[in-house]
Amino acid sequence: MNVYFREKTVANQKGLTLIELMIVVTIALSISGAVLAQFKVGEQSRNVRIAADDIQSALRLMQNNALSGIPYQIGPPPTPAQYFGWRIDLLLPTQHTTFVESPTNVLQVLENLVLPPQVTIQNLAVNCFGLCIADENALEVRFFPPFGAMEFHYRSANGAWQTITNGRATFQVRYGATAKIRTITIDGISGRISVQ
Repeated sequence: MNVYFREKTVANQKGLTLIELMIVVTIALSISGAVLAQFKVGEQSRNVRIAADDIQSALRLMQNNALSGIPYQIGPPPTPAQYFGWRIDLLLPTQHTTFVESPTNVLQVLENLVLPPQVTIQNLAVNCFGLCIADENALEVRFFPPFGAMEFHYRSANGAWQTITNGRATFQVRYGATAKIRTITIDGISGRISVQ
């Protein structure tokens, strides 16, 4: 009689018990929590990659403008460009600027570019002939037509501007306090702009 009672109970059971439902919900929440955590890490990496690529594109655009000899006209009266430039200032580490300057020292900002949220530029260093000059807080990279010759103008911690014609500049693009970092290197001798 006991066997008959069990078979009848199982055959008439419809739906889930409360314990079974709680187990399913717990498993679903655990899986969704893991997926959301990975999504957040992926979003941080993506924001750093996008920022580094935007900076590299802006630098290459200014370099290409100088190499192609674009007859950029600045202000009245129209004068050709003396150089094309790109600038970062660690006092405003979430943006960078492209600009053009005329031979009469008229500067025209072409574009102010803002980095994605929580992404900043850090650790700016200029290197000239093996001498590393650290603690700079601003950098201008100037590209001169028609051959794209490059100059680095940097402002050190004491506020003085310096110029280097054959050197290398490096800085990092970083997401908050995480280990999501891309390093950008600008080589003034070869003209190479790389992201690692």
